Amino acid sequence: MRFLGYGAVVIGFLVGWVGVAVAFRRFWIEVLPDEGSDHYNVMVDWLGSPGSVVGLPVGIFVAYVIAAALKSKAAR
Repeated sequence: MRFLGYGAVVIGFLVGWVGVAVAFRRFWIEVLPDEGSDHYNVMVDWLGSPGSVVGLPVGIFVAYVIAAALKSKAAR
């Protein structure tokens, strides 16, 4: 059961980080279109985006919330 909790925390972190980075990247392309943006690749382009840096605190917060919920349930 412990490994399932660790997995949930890691997956929550990654979903928060990558999700915000991809959403920020799509917003960035809509606001400031680039001449060469016709080759947009979600799997790689989010890493070079400023959203990758913005997504880190969101991923940490999501992981913290999941860990706190799991910890409070384990104490009962």
